[in-house]
Amino acid sequence: MRRQPINNQIGDYVKQHFTLYIFTIVLFIMGVIYGSIIIQSLSLQQKQEMIGYLSQFFHGLTSNGDTIFSKKIALKQVIFDHLKYLGMIWFLGLSIIGMPLIFILIFMKGFVIGFTVSFLISQLQWKGFVFSFVSILPQNLLIVPAFIIASVAGVAFSLSLVLTRIKRNPYSALTHQPFLSYSFLFIMMGAILVVASGFETYVSPYLMRSVANWFY
Repeated sequence: MRRQPINNQIGDYVKQHFTLYIFTIVLFIMGVIYGSIIIQSLSLQQKQEMIGYLSQFFHGLTSNGDTIFSKKIALKQVIFDHLKYLGMIWFLGLSIIGMPLIFILIFMKGFVIGFTVSFLISQLQWKGFVFSFVSILPQNLLIVPAFIIASVAGVAFSLSLVLTRIKRNPYSALTHQPFLSYSFLFIMMGAILVVASGFETYVSPYLMRSVANWFY
C-alpha cells in the first residue's frame, strides 16, 4: 500500500480535527480578550507597581548592557520556558483527564499576551501599540501556531484514549504508531519554538531597543 504524500497527510489531519482547531483558536482569542479586559480591574497601586517595572525595563533597554554571556543565559531560559509549557501539553495529552487542562493552558497563553499588550497600550498609547508590534508579534507568529497545533494534538490524543477505554482497550493509543506520531509532532513543534526563542532572545531586544531609543 502506497503511503500518501506528506502534504496530503497534513491536509487530512487538519480536516479530521477542524472543529478542534476552531475551538482552540476561539479559546485562545477569548484568553486574549479577557487579558485585555482584566487590566481595567487593577488597583491604582498595582498599576503603579507595574509602571515602575516598565520604567526599569525601558531603562535597561536603553542602557544596552547585554553581553554574549547574558544572551546565552537568556536563550536557555526562554527555550526552557517554552519547552516546559510544550512538555506539559504533551504529558496532559497522555491522560484521559488532561483535555480540560490543555484548554486552560492555551487560554492562559492568550490571556498573558492580551494582558501585556493591553497594559502597554493603556500606559503608552500609540507608543505602546508600536512597542507591542515589534516586541510581541514577531516571535508569536511562530509560538502561537505551535502551541495551538500542539494543543489540538494533545486533545485529540486524549480523546483517542477515551475512545479506546470505551472499546475496552485502554492502551492501544499508547502503543506503536499513534504514540510515535504524536510525540514526533511535538518534537517538530519544539524545534519551531527553539527557532522562535532565538528570535526572541537575539532579534526582539534589538527591535525593542530601537523603538525605545526612538521614543526617549
